[in-house]
Amino acid sequence: DVNKLVIITGISGSGKTTIAREVINKQENITVISLDTMKENLFFDIIGYHNEEQRDRLEMLKWDVFWSLLQECMDRQDPVIMVEYPFRTRVTEKFNTLIEKYHYDALTVSVQDRDFDAIWQRKCKRDSSPSRHLGHLFSKYDPVKKVGEGEMLKADRYEILKQEYQDKVYNSIVVGEKIEFCNETGKSREIIVDKIGRFIKKE
Repeated sequence: DVNKLVIITGISGSGKTTIAREVINKQENITVISLDTMKENLFFDIIGYHNEEQRDRLEMLKWDVFWSLLQECMDRQDPVIMVEYPFRTRVTEKFNTLIEKYHYDALTVSVQDRDFDAIWQRKCKRDSSPSRHLGHLFSKYDPVKKVGEGEMLKADRYEILKQEYQDKVYNSIVVGEKIEFCNETGKSREIIVDKIGRFIKKE
């Protein structure tokens, strides 16, 4: 069987993580590389940051770690790798280089919603959850005290996210096959999870 790479992309709050969890629950032997978890465990909780400029530098550093981890998993021939993040088109070439080098089939799952306010409400609910890492929310984070301080991050403001939603910034990337999914109901999620499962099992 050909090894598979599943890329789940879409704006923050579109429902990517929910879909990824449902796929994980139904499939076996999936390697999941979560950029958010990586940021939390490697950057926020180890060195933190004192201002938004320092946080932006950590955002850039995470890409070096991400590509190294993805290449390592492909080099050891993990059968199914899933990554979930708001990916922009600028990473398309890097993905294509790796799948060609290591002979992976790829599927891009573009997650959207017809209503931006529904996305915003999901995002606000997630960000207010006690389980949400404060490093995603504030312009300063102290890893020793585990306290976030300062203003809300500029990139998370309503007007900026709405413009990105309208421009489909995170839904334009295409690596391998592509499925576009509008996150509306639990039933529609079942359909997309089933399609992803069929791709994973395809010979």
